[in-house]
Amino acid sequence: MRLSVVVIVVLVLGFLSPRAAAQNTTTISPRPAAQNTTTNWVHITQLRAGLVEDAMAVYTTEGLPVSVNPGGCPKTDAGYTTKPSDPGHKLFQTVLLSAYLNGKQVQIAVHGCWYSKPRIIGVFIKD
Repeated sequence: MRLSVVVIVVLVLGFLSPRAAAQNTTTISPRPAAQNTTTNWVHITQLRAGLVEDAMAVYTTEGLPVSVNPGGCPKTDAGYTTKPSDPGHKLFQTVLLSAYLNGKQVQIAVHGCWYSKPRIIGVFIKD
């Protein structure tokens, strides 16, 4: 109970603090930030979708084995993957497909493993 109160107070103070708002640096996360890792800006070279579940494998110009694997996933020669039960996985897949079709660069944020591959938890796109 005490921990919940402390977390709520920290959240409220973090959002109300003008300094924190100005710097936009308040971060509360249930897991250490070091475990969330992002690729460099890369182009997508291949997408694989389906095979029973609503998941997508993503291969990039960084080549294989994948360069970002904070979870120590055993499959480093099969790209990154989305996890069907993750919130936003359909949005990630849409952004990835859009970037692939339009030749845009992406950064892929990964955390943990799914299908023994690094699991996609975020996608950023740019020209």
